[in-house]
Amino acid sequence: MKREGLRTTTTTDGKKTADWSLTSRRPWIRRVLLLGDSRPAVQWPDKPLPTAQRGMVVFAGDAGPLDLAGAREVLPQHQDLWDAVQQEFWAALLDVNQPH
Repeated sequence: MKREGLRTTTTTDGKKTADWSLTSRRPWIRRVLLLGDSRPAVQWPDKPLPTAQRGMVVFAGDAGPLDLAGAREVLPQHQDLWDAVQQEFWAALLDVNQPH
């Protein structure tokens, strides 16, 4: 698994996905997709994204991406997703076979 760059993590039930990057040894959440969620897509915290898939939350623009701790704080109802991201983050960070 590459250390730097964009990656995707999905919960074990397949209902939640986070696109995130490992930058400067920290996980940064870029986008979340909540499959089956019928709410309109937004750029965090509340800017409508009418052409994006329903159930999507994008962390960009002025707010920028959130680190994993920030994501846990602002979207605490998705701890299963943040736990999955954290597990993949540690696997990537500790992978001695990948260049730094």
